[in-house]
Amino acid sequence: MVQQKLTQKWVRFDFFELVIENKDGSRGYFQIADWISILPKKLSGRNINLGNIIRCDDARSQVSRSLRYEYLHFTKLRDADAPAVATLNNVDLEDVHLASDEYIAEDISMIFDESNAVIMLQRNRYSLGVSALEAYINYFWEKSGTRPETTIRILPIFHKPEFSKVQRAKRISKFSFRTAGLRDGNTTRNPFSGSLQKIMSDLTKYQGYNVSLTVSVGRHTSQSLNNNEIKKLVEDVQLAGDDIQSADVSFVDQNDISNKLDLIDAKMSSFILFEVPRKESLRKDAVEVKMIEEYFPSGKNMRQTVISDRA
Repeated sequence: MVQQKLTQKWVRFDFFELVIENKDGSRGYFQIADWISILPKKLSGRNINLGNIIRCDDARSQVSRSLRYEYLHFTKLRDADAPAVATLNNVDLEDVHLASDEYIAEDISMIFDESNAVIMLQRNRYSLGVSALEAYINYFWEKSGTRPETTIRILPIFHKPEFSKVQRAKRISKFSFRTAGLRDGNTTRNPFSGSLQKIMSDLTKYQGYNVSLTVSVGRHTSQSLNNNEIKKLVEDVQLAGDDIQSADVSFVDQNDISNKLDLIDAKMSSFILFEVPRKESLRKDAVEVKMIEEYFPSGKNMRQTVISDRA
């Protein structure tokens, strides 16, 4: 029997809060089971075109070793930019031939901790980002009419100790951020809140795909930006999810020590190693097992870390 060759693959998982946002901006935790209950039963009804076809093809409540959680699996289906096939002894590239009802599939898995409204989400740069996932979830939520004028948000969880350093800063000397792609057709979106939304409202008219902004004291190192206003911007970045590509803040702490905090790196994440047979995709059942081992107390217990350390 020929032994299968395996390749090692590190996969990133990020942690988020699932909240429901009212029209006035107030928020509360949301239970994903309420969304699962309004999801169409037939798979065909779950295929939604949001630039690419997106679907939730598995959504269920699960009890495992006395642990209750929801598991969801999402797939992005595309028929553009298909890869080619090559051999070692031929320079020609062959197209991947897809039937009329076949697509290139890129998937992600999610588990939801009911007791803490925490999502553990598999990241896959070829599949859905958080913004696309939010859009998909809200498509069915709005269509159901269950709670009009509410929006479901997926908000990243950050390390509290890191953000508390900024809140205690003596002087803030620099703040900068860069957005992810915000342009839809001829319109630039403004998905932000608070001070960040006000800043972007003056910039979206230029119809840029990305926006970068830096505010600094320059060479006047003994001076400070408006600490209170910059701290508000830092909080807005926390709420922006994947719509912010990079953000950092430079400051002097109470001990007159200079610091620089990468706000994106401060997100709560785990990295899990998988062994995948060559020329095969990562199986979703293997991902679910590893996520349970990583998150719940019977394993690495990242739940305790997330709950105690969340900003």
